[in-house]
Amino acid sequence: MVWILVAVALFAGLSYVVSENMRGGSPELMGAELARNNATEILQFASSVRRAVQTLRIDGVADTEISFENNIANGYTNVSCSSDSCKVFAPGGGGISYIRPSPDWLDESNSARDHFGTYLFTGNACIASVGGGGTDCELSGDDEELLLIVPYLKKIICTELNKKAGINLPSGEPLPEGTSAWNSNPATARFTGSYTNDSEIGDGNAAFRKTRSGCFAGTGTNMPPSGTYHYYEVLLAR
Repeated sequence: MVWILVAVALFAGLSYVVSENMRGGSPELMGAELARNNATEILQFASSVRRAVQTLRIDGVADTEISFENNIANGYTNVSCSSDSCKVFAPGGGGISYIRPSPDWLDESNSARDHFGTYLFTGNACIASVGGGGTDCELSGDDEELLLIVPYLKKIICTELNKKAGINLPSGEPLPEGTSAWNSNPATARFTGSYTNDSEIGDGNAAFRKTRSGCFAGTGTNMPPSGTYHYYEVLLAR
């Protein structure tokens, strides 16, 4: 009987410790852990899209024929793509599914803005020293990259994404984009087969050079607005 009581007491104590560990920790630590998990989810989806684009290119699809048409975000029909074989989000093409960005990733204060709650696939900007662009690729001509952008992220997630990308930011603050990561006209911002010589993400800042992924802050010079945070992934360097 004594041993039974001792076992019950030990079990109760263990249950308490487990429960406290589940609930314990500061809100800051719990928030940082959640941000790391969210950043991993973003990277996993971005990688799947990049691999799908690579698959299309290997299969002989020209970059200007690539279509991001999907059944969630409108405006990505590419008239140069006439079959599923050139569509990223089709079983007969890239072979992946479009998955909405999680609300947990996003800064809801920007919910009324264009592209909020979707991925932006764009050809409006270049990254310095990636592909054929030089250290000031904005002035180098037709060297815009094919990009995936996850707009309007929470700042803490943006910071975690930069850590994972290896971008050295001593201040811990996401670097400002500079001028314009995408066109202010939503229709023109979406990639439908052509590129626009608009801007350079990072605007010459050395921390962005040769970085095929990262997270930046808007400045409000054009798009995106100041006080907002956005992840980019180079799907195809040019």
